[in-house]
Amino acid sequence: TDALQPTPPSLGHFFSHVNEEWRNGYKKGVSHTSSPKLSNVVVVSISGGIHDYQIRSRLAALDGIVPSTHGFMVGSSSVKNVWLSMEHQSILWCNQLAVQVAHTLLSMIDPVDRQPFLSSQKRVFVFAKMLQSVVPQSLSWMNHVSGSQSSNFLASDTREAGELQRNDTLFCPPSVLWTSDGLEKDLHIQSNLVTVLAMDGRRRWLDIKKLGSNGRGHFVFVTNLAPCSGVRIHLWPEKHRSSIENEVPASKRIVEVTSKMVHIPAGPAPKQVEPGSQTEQPPPSAFLLLSPEDMNGYNFMTISVASRQTISGRPPPAASMAVGQFFNPVEGTSALSVGRIVHSSYSPEEIFLKEDHPMALTLSFSVSLGLLPVLLSLRTTGCGIKNIGDQIEADKNNLCKLRCFPPVALAWDSVSGIHIIPNIYSETVVVDSSPATWDSHQGAEKTTVLVLADPHCSYKVSLRASLGAATSRFFLLYSSE
Repeated sequence: TDALQPTPPSLGHFFSHVNEEWRNGYKKGVSHTSSPKLSNVVVVSISGGIHDYQIRSRLAALDGIVPSTHGFMVGSSSVKNVWLSMEHQSILWCNQLAVQVAHTLLSMIDPVDRQPFLSSQKRVFVFAKMLQSVVPQSLSWMNHVSGSQSSNFLASDTREAGELQRNDTLFCPPSVLWTSDGLEKDLHIQSNLVTVLAMDGRRRWLDIKKLGSNGRGHFVFVTNLAPCSGVRIHLWPEKHRSSIENEVPASKRIVEVTSKMVHIPAGPAPKQVEPGSQTEQPPPSAFLLLSPEDMNGYNFMTISVASRQTISGRPPPAASMAVGQFFNPVEGTSALSVGRIVHSSYSPEEIFLKEDHPMALTLSFSVSLGLLPVLLSLRTTGCGIKNIGDQIEADKNNLCKLRCFPPVALAWDSVSGIHIIPNIYSETVVVDSSPATWDSHQGAEKTTVLVLADPHCSYKVSLRASLGAATSRFFLLYSSE
């Protein structure tokens, strides 16, 4: 429910009294030996997001009510494995959210004594780990994007939470550990762009110093293969024949970054019309972003792809896709001022991306898209296929779908967090920030959108401010002020 202030003004006195009781419950008493009354209580507030027209995200915040050591607020679209915004009355009916909350509550059980964790710090750590998406942390190198409330600072406070964090390693489970004998002949990539079109059981070597030169120090990787079981990524100080950690000298240990990959929503995989026929490129279901700091001290990167025979359980996807690229984030950044955004309602802003463009396109809006939503559209203009005879545009688009994966957009909002929009060919981008209010969060007046688009294709990106959506958002946000 709303925490900061009530939606009906008549309940203002009641809410202020309840919030004051919360504040007093976390204050220490006169005696320094006594604990606060609510020291063992953890509070997590989940807001509905842009589709919750009853309770705005900023009203669900716990700022000044519950200390950050005992709780936090998260938007529904920022919850791990959840990418939908939902109406207030039906938030508990959302299957994505219900499943994730159920898994979170089950994770509160200590596997040793099979009892719930008694330590409030342990519970906050588990809540943060299970509910908060790691996407904002992956985008922390972008301007105006800060990591979500991380469990790192929580784990440093107490020994119990620190033990949980140490157990949360980046290595894949031993059950999916690969051996070097399971990989075919290695491939050595000479371009800053690497492409995987099949589960071929090969390991690809990338020279970080060579391919990441000329300002291309960042690395992005998108795929529809399952991390650990379908694809694994390692950083190496130097080349070594084996990928088994125990066979590498201690001074030259490799580091696995597979578990840093972030899951994103993906549409259904394209089906083959007949066996052996070519299918459309599937949408990505996970991505990885590595900054120069993440790769510092390492000279090589390997991308190991499993063979289809090694996948157990459910069958592998009909079409496999993975694209990686070393890129310069400055080349793919566009800043739009308030004037340009307003003018786009009459004359759309257009950005042309040529082939071999940076896979990560950063759009920085100086005005919040919660106040002025923008219609974002991407149209494929080419994919290295020349027109043959009287080839029509539709045939060209179909051919390009066989080569390029559907674009994905990630919009960052300082209040409700991340909003993921898969298969974004034409979509109105809206966030749930509330700028121009006295209690608005810092950075609420800005919005950052990251678009992941296949560098094998060229695109025409069109941006148009939606006056209709802006009008409805304005009355929704400020009619009650």
